[in-house]
Amino acid sequence: MQDPSARQRSRVRAPALRGRGWLGTGGRDVGVDELRGRIVLLDFWTAGCVNCLRVLDELAVLEDLHGDALVVLGVHSPKFEHEARPEAVAAAVHRHDVRHPVLDDADRVTWDAYAARAWPTLVLVDPRGYVIAQASGEGHGPELSALVDELVAEYGAALRRGPLFASGEGRESHLPVGRGQPGGRDGGLSPAVDVRPRVGDGRGAAGDRRRGAA
Repeated sequence: MQDPSARQRSRVRAPALRGRGWLGTGGRDVGVDELRGRIVLLDFWTAGCVNCLRVLDELAVLEDLHGDALVVLGVHSPKFEHEARPEAVAAAVHRHDVRHPVLDDADRVTWDAYAARAWPTLVLVDPRGYVIAQASGEGHGPELSALVDELVAEYGAALRRGPLFASGEGRESHLPVGRGQPGGRDGGLSPAVDVRPRVGDGRGAAGDRRRGAA
């Protein structure tokens, strides 16, 4: 884990979030204007990955703990063709009670931009729009939470809080139900020097490699 001064020297700008569209935003895109000044956690997942579903529970804990200081965004980057169908993505969001916005990254444009290599991959972006940590697999909640606390202390009153959109503009009408169970742990959280995963590469039970069985 790097100290703040080292993070400043190794910062990499977070690529734009591009895909087929967004779920859970009332049809609105989530862009630079919405994310400027916020702490953002990206979750790259796919519906057929058991490890990804377990991480949803870890993310729910972080969302409850940090409230409006943290914005969690899902990026559904399908591994198989059938997972890329719009109706399949919407059904997965509903079935697994994903209550944060989800980018439908059907062609894995954003996946490639962030050099993701395993499902799930988590990326933490600071309020200036720089990647500060990236890791794959399960069990990174405590380390991510500590980094969020550091960013909250660092940015203080300058941190942008509150909903992404004005009241009534940000949620779709359905309320999903159901979610998987908490899971295990793999590797550690790596401070970002570039946007490629460094530690916890998703091998074995804690992650789903891009090439291999789901």
